[in-house]
Amino acid sequence: MVATSHTEFQRDVHLMQMVAAGDDRARRVLAMRVMRPTRRIAHVLLGSSPDVDDAAQVALIEILRAAGSYRGESSLERWSQRIAVRAVLRSGQVQRRRSQRIDAAVEPETLRAVFGESMFSEQLARPLPEYLAMLDPRRCRALVLRHALGYSAAEIAELTETPLSTVKHQISRALQQLRKAIGRDTLVGRKSRGGER
Repeated sequence: MVATSHTEFQRDVHLMQMVAAGDDRARRVLAMRVMRPTRRIAHVLLGSSPDVDDAAQVALIEILRAAGSYRGESSLERWSQRIAVRAVLRSGQVQRRRSQRIDAAVEPETLRAVFGESMFSEQLARPLPEYLAMLDPRRCRALVLRHALGYSAAEIAELTETPLSTVKHQISRALQQLRKAIGRDTLVGRKSRGGER
């Protein structure tokens, strides 16, 4: 099994060497392999922004340009994902300068995984993106990277060039704020329903 994994890494290193050398077929193979996960990252981090497609395209270009730096120390998918996250975060920074926030649209299943099923036993009072839009953009970004894309706090610190302690605080505070907002809305809804009797 280890030998197979090693062989796969060797194939990927060879592929990336061909991409770096300008081989058109190798570039197409790489693009087909990483385009879907790159678009997913853009959608998770930028939500419904009209810049999603542009951000994914920029990320793909950066992956192609960086091909010569791939050494097979991690899977090609993980390596390309890190480049894509950095590229999309830069696009998000440009967008934030225009809008002053990240419109982070995360699927309901993502928040269920974060908070547990019990918190979602009743319908939420607001759409999920509204809850996430309440967060400071940096906290929202850290939360999405951690719970939607599965990065560790240490990896997020490296990707965003933020101290590890700050990243941990951002995630913790984001969770606290979301729990508080959802809990408050749930309580108001219960009181409202109780008053109708």
